[in-house]
Amino acid sequence: MQLASLLLLALVLAASPAAGNVAKGSNAAVYKHLCKLIQIAEATIDIPDALPDTSGSYDNLQILNASLSSEEWRQQFAKKGENQQRPDKPEGERGSDQAWTDRWQAWLKEAEAVEKDADVKDIYKILTAEPTPHSLRKTRLRQVAPAMEAAAAAANQIKQALQGKGNADKAAAMAQLQTAVFGAAGKTLSTATAAELTTHSAPQAPNPLCGSTGTSSKAKSVIALLMCICSKTDSASGIADPCTTTSSSTTEVSGTFSNLQTLLPDLVKSCSPRAKRQVTAAEILQSLDELMSQTTATTSYTTLGTFLTTNCYGHSQSGACVVYSGNVAAAKQAIEESSWYSNMKAAANTIRKIDDYNRNVSTAASTIETAMHTIVGILRTEPVEGYIAGTQTPPTSAGTEETKGKEETCLKQTSKTTCTQHGCKWDGQDDKDGKHCKLNATKVEQATQAGAGEKKDGAAATRCAKHGTDKA
Repeated sequence: MQLASLLLLALVLAASPAAGNVAKGSNAAVYKHLCKLIQIAEATIDIPDALPDTSGSYDNLQILNASLSSEEWRQQFAKKGENQQRPDKPEGERGSDQAWTDRWQAWLKEAEAVEKDADVKDIYKILTAEPTPHSLRKTRLRQVAPAMEAAAAAANQIKQALQGKGNADKAAAMAQLQTAVFGAAGKTLSTATAAELTTHSAPQAPNPLCGSTGTSSKAKSVIALLMCICSKTDSASGIADPCTTTSSSTTEVSGTFSNLQTLLPDLVKSCSPRAKRQVTAAEILQSLDELMSQTTATTSYTTLGTFLTTNCYGHSQSGACVVYSGNVAAAKQAIEESSWYSNMKAAANTIRKIDDYNRNVSTAASTIETAMHTIVGILRTEPVEGYIAGTQTPPTSAGTEETKGKEETCLKQTSKTTCTQHGCKWDGQDDKDGKHCKLNATKVEQATQAGAGEKKDGAAATRCAKHGTDKA
């Protein structure tokens, strides 16, 4: 019986780690996920950048469209007064129209471009189309209206995408990844120093850096986690090769990591290569979640790596790890507020914004390109034979159902009062009833150029057939 007890005790001791010893390869899983985060930060060429907003193409279409408009339309943007200044906002009944106010500055630019005839000619050259004769401009204006509406909606989509993107760009994502992984923006695997390992004001030895059950780790970067979890942080222990077999994992850390650049590159060299692909928010978040899945939580502390007793700096009865003190909620909060974790999350959010922006801009750019081809096709095609603007009802393809319906409404009015109430033009020589009510061509053109007119309740329409841009 006594012999059996001794044998059982021997088996228990054999299965338990020796004092101060971390088994070889015990942190291999953690190492794999640390490697992924490091490699993401190193894949700078694979970090996406924001596409150009392609507003130039739409601006060209707007100027071309303005060149088709009437002098009466452009007159409202003309220079006035002694100082010859253009009005900086709509006047008259349109002064309170927010849609017009929002678009006014864009219209001013178009009017100026039309006055500079060379600008219009340049755009026709870009579009490889001949300038439209004056007699056909109103026809063309109505023909291109649907395509301009589509382009205007796409331009607004680009504007909204820009607002959603904010300051997100490749440089911002790179800075966040470098801060998370290497401790500071602009730092790399080969330029990081011991100062980039800790949140303390000066480089620290493994003891305070890696943490203990009473004091949380001060690691501020992923490479700091790597050094605590994968290197030999104390000479008085049996720690060797906890993550990977390399000379760096058996070479003791010198003081406050003064030999960091001797150890770090060699430790990372054993990481499995990352496949060539664009860095995405999903990849970052998944890699971060996989790393966090390796944590072990108790009611008093949470550790990442192999923890034995007391602390994580590799001395006798210690582990190769980082520790965050406090209950589960407190330790979780400490991790999520750490520089390495919060900057990885921020980088993922930045890249997500870039991807969303690029997807929306790509779709909008395609729409504007299609509109441009449609408009160029119209400019290169002879107008419908016998159709001269203002002399007969435009073909359906040249106008809109709304315009056609408006004309029919006008023709039904036989009194001057009801005619003008419907916004039509009374052509009678006097006020006597008769078939003298016609479509008001001037108002139709304004609707064509400034938008889809007004809604039934009198509010400004949000879409714009001619100058349909929401750009300020």
